[in-house]
Amino acid sequence: MKSYVVGLIPGDGIGPELIDAAVTVLNAAATGRFTLDFRWEDGGAGTYLRTGSNLSAEALTRIQSVYHATLKGPAGLPEVRSPDGTEAGVLGGVLRRGLDAYANIRPVRHPGAGIDYVLVRENTEGLYASRDAGVGNDWAHTDQLLVTRPGTERIVRRAFELARARGGAPTDGVRRVTCVDKSNVLRSYALFRRIFTEIAAEYPDIEADYLYADAAAYQLITCPGRFDVLVTENFIGDILSDVAAATVGGLGLCPAANIGCAAAYFEPAHGSAPSLAGTDSANPTAQILAAAMLLEFLGEHAGAHAILTAVDAVVLSAIPKAGSAQCPTGSLRHTTSQICEHISRHYTSAAPHQQYPAPTEGSTMEVRPTTTNNNILVVGAGAMGSQIAMTAALAGYATTVHDLSRTQLDDAAAALRKRTDKMVQSGKLAADDAEAAHARLQFSTDLEAVAPPADFVIEAATERLDIKREIFATLGHLTPRHAILATNSSTLGSSKVAEASGRPAQVCNMHFFNPALVMECVEVVQHPGTSQATVDTTMSLARSMGKSPVLINREVPGFIANRLMGAVQKEALALLAGGVASKDDIDATAKQALRHPMGPFELMDLVGLDVIDDIARATHAQTGDPADAPNEAVLALVREGKLGRKSGAGWYTYGH
Repeated sequence: MKSYVVGLIPGDGIGPELIDAAVTVLNAAATGRFTLDFRWEDGGAGTYLRTGSNLSAEALTRIQSVYHATLKGPAGLPEVRSPDGTEAGVLGGVLRRGLDAYANIRPVRHPGAGIDYVLVRENTEGLYASRDAGVGNDWAHTDQLLVTRPGTERIVRRAFELARARGGAPTDGVRRVTCVDKSNVLRSYALFRRIFTEIAAEYPDIEADYLYADAAAYQLITCPGRFDVLVTENFIGDILSDVAAATVGGLGLCPAANIGCAAAYFEPAHGSAPSLAGTDSANPTAQILAAAMLLEFLGEHAGAHAILTAVDAVVLSAIPKAGSAQCPTGSLRHTTSQICEHISRHYTSAAPHQQYPAPTEGSTMEVRPTTTNNNILVVGAGAMGSQIAMTAALAGYATTVHDLSRTQLDDAAAALRKRTDKMVQSGKLAADDAEAAHARLQFSTDLEAVAPPADFVIEAATERLDIKREIFATLGHLTPRHAILATNSSTLGSSKVAEASGRPAQVCNMHFFNPALVMECVEVVQHPGTSQATVDTTMSLARSMGKSPVLINREVPGFIANRLMGAVQKEALALLAGGVASKDDIDATAKQALRHPMGPFELMDLVGLDVIDDIARATHAQTGDPADAPNEAVLALVREGKLGRKSGAGWYTYGH
């Protein structure tokens, strides 16, 4: 079992109470998984009053060289001032400069509001480099703003690396780093922007974005969903952090990390609120979230996720008004105990990662015995989702289909019964195997009840990014930590939903083809953060379901099959629009000359013309190529309600 030495600086005001709460939560997350050896250090305004220094040199050395990481409470008291008039108890200067903790990282998130970005602030330079070093007298004073190439290069690179590990901005899923400065006024900021542009060229997969500080402040309020990662100078970052906090419920919900090459410490973004000290009413959330960031830094990702999930469940349902320092649930102790209870109740269900069995030999589908750790959840009871679920059930997996609509679930169950009856009648499936599969298949509208037992989730909801993000955020909270979350999307790469889940390494695309019970191919697509274990497990699961998976090493619009199918369909539509041939003759040529099992117009009807239109829109949004734009003839049929086979009419008319 791993063990970590963690420094603790209680600080002033409400600091000691918050540190106690965070330690309680950390111990709950660590129990039975790793150990934490806490070491207390004296620092802050009280220390300054007693010793004349807010932190001893010996304490700084231990933080730098002995502790794996340090958790700090809010420090400083308004009335405790140094001779120059500045606050004497604030530890930011001594810690950031003493540890060279150059990166201040402040996540700003509210899952329910579509806000999820990170503000990366240079910590050792900028205007605050003049701390204790300004020049002046009683008539005038000046402080200098320092921007250096080495300092800017390292903070900008950290911002781009952070963006590469995230899933993109909530609104559009684009990985984006926004440079915030005042380069239109000051040469120091112009240098910052120039260096940012140079570094951005090293990251062609990340969009480089630019905003002046005042415009950034405005957009953080009016359109926060467009932001992914922001990087800026020290002073601007300090101001924008508070602006950002106001959009998610106040500073009491905002943690911060201060990271250097050799040491790191973590803290809440707010102050010591001495008027609340000892009242049991201070909000511990930011301190507890800082503890989660500390665990993430140590590599204890499961523990960090458990804390984050618990905070979301306990606190976000009772968000305080913006700027409030008081506890949203009314009591610091109550909030802490509720978070610990949530961790104990949900985190204990997490199990070690388990591989799915290898595929059964032979060309016939054999039912594999169900085991207690092979539970599959399919989200979405449409034609694709229901058939994926039946495929899993026929392969021996205990499978649940979730949909918000009971009618949709009932229709799916009836359709699956009708299909398996036909398979039995045609001799393609044994009657006993069909009945056993239906016995393994459950249908539920209650996601909170069916998600916790799931080992593998396949999302098959509508092709809308906002809906998929919401689903993955919910699944990340409800499913056990070992569960893999796959999207069946044929157009949206899993990177666009991975970060919302809180476990991007365990997210990928698992794209089945229609009809899923028949089609053998499954596209498994990994995003840049997908782990090899996730890829191996997903490929193994597909094989055990009787499929032939293909691995796509990086995300491209349309993956493989839709790129190929789209090219054929575009040519077929162009031939029809140009009067070259009728749809019947085009389909006949594809079948007779190219040996395709069906023509392009027949295939569009089978897939669904609304789905074809959605695929085109999603692909065009990603490529920007006019050739990928939705087709007007297809759109006209969709507007008439002619969606293909499922509606009884499309390019052709069908009898039901």
